[in-house]
Amino acid sequence: MNDAYNDLLIEEEDYKTLRDSIDSFDNFDNVSLAKRLERHDLLEFRRLAAHLYKVCSVNHPVTFSVYAR
Repeated sequence: MNDAYNDLLIEEEDYKTLRDSIDSFDNFDNVSLAKRLERHDLLEFRRLAAHLYKVCSVNHPVTFSVYAR
């Protein structure tokens, strides 16, 4: 469900609400979302990708390092 909500926020280019969603919920594929956001045209979405990578690497360093390859 969070993935669908995040997709809607990306489509509407609502980076503020997406940031709130990312910080509030963890029931979505962080790395997949980060990879998608890092190629977005808007700078704020690319910043969110960097934020996601940072959060992933701090909270789940072993899982993140394996999955991010």
